[in-house]
Amino acid sequence: SSSEGPSESDSTAGDDEAPPPDLPPCCTEPGVHFTEVAAAAGIDHSHGDGFPLPGDCLIDTLVPPKDNFFCSIDWSTAGAAAADYDGDGWVDLYVTRLFEPGILYRNRGDGSFEDVSAAVGLAGLDHQSGAAWADFDNDGDLDLYVSSVADLGHRLLINHDGWFVDEAAARGASLESGHPQTGTSVAVGDYDNDGWLDLYVGDWRNSAIGDFPSHARLLHNRGEAEPAVFDDLTDEAGVNVDLIYLESYTQTPTVGTFVLTPAWADLDGDGWVELVQSADFGCSRLFWNQGDGSFLDTTYASGVGTDRNGMGLAIADYDRDGDLDWFVSSIMGPNNDGNRLYRNEGQRSFSDQTDAAGVRDGFWGWGSVFFDQDNDGDLDLVMTNGWRATLHLDDPMVSWTNPGDGVMVENPPALGLVDTGQGRGLISFDYDRDGDLDIFLANQGGKPKLFRNDSLTGNHWLRVDVRGSVSNRDGLGARVEVVTEGQTQLFEVGAGSTSYLGHSQRTAHFGVGAATTVELVRVRWPASGQVQEFTQVAADQVMLVTEN
Repeated sequence: SSSEGPSESDSTAGDDEAPPPDLPPCCTEPGVHFTEVAAAAGIDHSHGDGFPLPGDCLIDTLVPPKDNFFCSIDWSTAGAAAADYDGDGWVDLYVTRLFEPGILYRNRGDGSFEDVSAAVGLAGLDHQSGAAWADFDNDGDLDLYVSSVADLGHRLLINHDGWFVDEAAARGASLESGHPQTGTSVAVGDYDNDGWLDLYVGDWRNSAIGDFPSHARLLHNRGEAEPAVFDDLTDEAGVNVDLIYLESYTQTPTVGTFVLTPAWADLDGDGWVELVQSADFGCSRLFWNQGDGSFLDTTYASGVGTDRNGMGLAIADYDRDGDLDWFVSSIMGPNNDGNRLYRNEGQRSFSDQTDAAGVRDGFWGWGSVFFDQDNDGDLDLVMTNGWRATLHLDDPMVSWTNPGDGVMVENPPALGLVDTGQGRGLISFDYDRDGDLDIFLANQGGKPKLFRNDSLTGNHWLRVDVRGSVSNRDGLGARVEVVTEGQTQLFEVGAGSTSYLGHSQRTAHFGVGAATTVELVRVRWPASGQVQEFTQVAADQVMLVTEN
């Protein structure tokens, strides 16, 4: 019975907002509830002008035959990336904005945040789209990469003892071509397992802007010789999507590049991360890593890429069978057929489980996240949405509970994950360090939402942080498995945190249900292939595993 819900939620809710007095009976466990606390937590900015019209856009463009594609790049921004940039143990938040500068919110550790942008050299940086934290130079602190809209180059902000300096141009990471940028999401991973983090930068550009090459590029880190200096190896790796679209596009209203959310993820378990792309106009792609610096495009043969308008993505082992699955957020409407859930069947093949799982309709989708909302060991799903079209001006964000049988159940509004703004970026992080995952939502043209997870389920958890030595220091690509009561869960660091225009907290968070002890924790490192195992690990703690 869910009659316990209100009383349990009441006992843990903050003073800023009480939960609804009477939670109706619903499909979720008693005691699962989220409270929106952004303003109370000090996150009170607005993203800025939501829907600038032609003449006021940074990128004025018309994509025939539909005039509502004017300014579509401007209308697709608002991202967020979570990471503990100052190493104090509390996860911080960077938010991107278009007409206003981005903001670095430092987590004070008391449930609130403060804007420290000016104090760390990040003031005045506007025209932003996607963001990613990573230790690109392996020096022990986090740097920040931010993709741009309308500026001539992207930004690589190197962390010098807490002061950030844009060194993108000098380090080969700005992708300047003399033409305005139309950057989207940024994927970070070590695709050649040399222990240094590489970049793939997304780009949404149509030929109406002008006839010039896209900036959807693969940037390889030179590593030991020149740390955090990058070479564009897009063509050498065989991932030039311009060529693919020019040769094979069928649905695009104009020739262009439409990569909205790229990600690195080891989908076949061979220790090499694939390049996964959710892309607009039927252009989503899956490039298999061949282990020699090159990739193989088998998108359709592998059973993926059927989404008509791929926007965001979420990658996780939602069915707990030991491999990573791929959710694509897309558009549901009169001329569109919604999201996709591609279940990994092994042997580099996938099956479409969208309808079987009940996750097709998320309106005009953007950011999406797999996360365990109730720490029961099953991954739940949340996505945001909206667009400047009559049907989608007030799209409600959608979330589903995973009961563990492969069929997702849509959450009721009483759960508290409720917003009808123009959602774009969406991430999860445990900002208050209470052992459950909170949700941050970046709204285009409006104020963000911070959904504090106030659930009291009695379930336990384990968080595994990783630090590489042979592998990249951030441990991206490390595969973490936990076994409780004979059941195994898998999380791949990096792949599991990549989202539209940003990144969730890069930690392996596991709900372990009633278990107070985890039987086994196993970490497989990407560069060395080394496996480390730990037995009888106490639950309800943050565990740091350093590569031997």
